[in-house]
Amino acid sequence: MNNDFIELKREVDTEISNLLVKFIDLYRVNGLSPYVASVYYRFILASFKVTRKERYSISALSIIFNKNKLPTNLLVNIYAHSLYCLALYDKQKIYEEFII
Repeated sequence: MNNDFIELKREVDTEISNLLVKFIDLYRVNGLSPYVASVYYRFILASFKVTRKERYSISALSIIFNKNKLPTNLLVNIYAHSLYCLALYDKQKIYEEFII
């Protein structure tokens, strides 16, 4: 069995959880306005700064966004691709060492 695909037991950082809740609440009222997008970007940046164990997985975000009736595909793609871009900027090999 390939251990790369075993889900980590996550202990999501409190700041990251709070930013996600704030984003969801704001999105429900305002949609993806520039301010709401900036909250989501802060969530992504905070996620990048912690270990994999301390941030949401793609599958967890998908469940949360679906449950809250948000555009899951759009938001998950923004999250994943933003983390990949940040990893490349940080000179990490995204498909070998940096896996969400």
